[in-house]
Amino acid sequence: MDVFALATWGVGSVAMKGVKAAHTTLKATSRAGRFERYTNLRKLLNKNVMKHGADSARGAKAIRAQRALRQIGSKEATPGTNRLDRLLSGEGEVASASKFAKAMRAEFGGNPDVVKAADAMDKAALKFKLSYGAATTVDVGDKLGEKGPYADQYGNAKDVLTREVGSRW
Repeated sequence: MDVFALATWGVGSVAMKGVKAAHTTLKATSRAGRFERYTNLRKLLNKNVMKHGADSARGAKAIRAQRALRQIGSKEATPGTNRLDRLLSGEGEVASASKFAKAMRAEFGGNPDVVKAADAMDKAALKFKLSYGAATTVDVGDKLGEKGPYADQYGNAKDVLTREVGSRW
């Protein structure tokens, strides 16, 4: 089991770096994502409320506009992940990044840069999922070997006393 761990050392972390890079590229390509679309307008509205106060006519208009932006933002929110998605993906970040790529491909499918970034995301997420699945399978096999019906034959080297070699003092 340790041989498998050494052979696949760092595959998951390299794949995760690919997922993060593809996610960053996808956000930049799709105009910084949905939520960040109205950032400057939110700043302006907050500035109006702070400058004129919530009780003034201008402040009240700014508050109504902020509420409208929140409603638009909630309709455009990226779909969340459930436990099964996180379990199968191995990491919540991979699951949410995959859903984000799918949503961006659906919304901006005509943009070749978005499609290219979404494809890169899918490839990196697949590499991570395969690495996670292989490591989990080997780990489950190791645990079953220790606790299963052949536990007395598995891992006998763990129970054998070893003779110390080297200094005797």
